[in-house]
Amino acid sequence: EAGRRPRRRRRRRRYDSAAQRFTVPNSWGKKWGQKGHYTMPFAYVTDPQLAMDFWGIYAVEKNGQATTRSREATTKRAVTRQRG
Repeated sequence: EAGRRPRRRRRRRRYDSAAQRFTVPNSWGKKWGQKGHYTMPFAYVTDPQLAMDFWGIYAVEKNGQATTRSREATTKRAVTRQRG
């Protein structure tokens, strides 16, 4: 639609248990944030009032054809384990 900004994808990549933060790459490039990354507190990700739904879409090639599949269930299980 005209006037709508494209959604940016975010992927959880690394975490720092001592700092209680995830380090997440962004889609804007290495000039943005911390060399192309930002951090997100564990408390935000595990608070159901703030972060309710996480999706991961992976491109998969099968027999030379690109397909995608959702990893929502896997991600929800990981977040649920963090909540304890």
